[in-house]
Amino acid sequence: MTLPDRARWRQLAPLLDELLELDQHSQDKRLGELRAGDEALADELASLLTAAARAEASNFLSVDDSSPDELTLALIGKQIGAYVI
Repeated sequence: MTLPDRARWRQLAPLLDELLELDQHSQDKRLGELRAGDEALADELASLLTAAARAEASNFLSVDDSSPDELTLALIGKQIGAYVI
């Protein structure tokens, strides 16, 4: 999946936020409404929703912090930009 350019993202982001708040049935209905007006837009949103569902299912943000690894321990207290780990 290629990432949209900045202008396209400004168009997609609010719609994606709206869709992510809906259940599957309501998402499908809303995508159908959007598809009637702009099929390419609806296709991009459907692709982003699929990617979001895969990411959620993979638990990519889950961390087993019961035993932090060496890298995690090395990063504690480090500053990255405006953030401190």
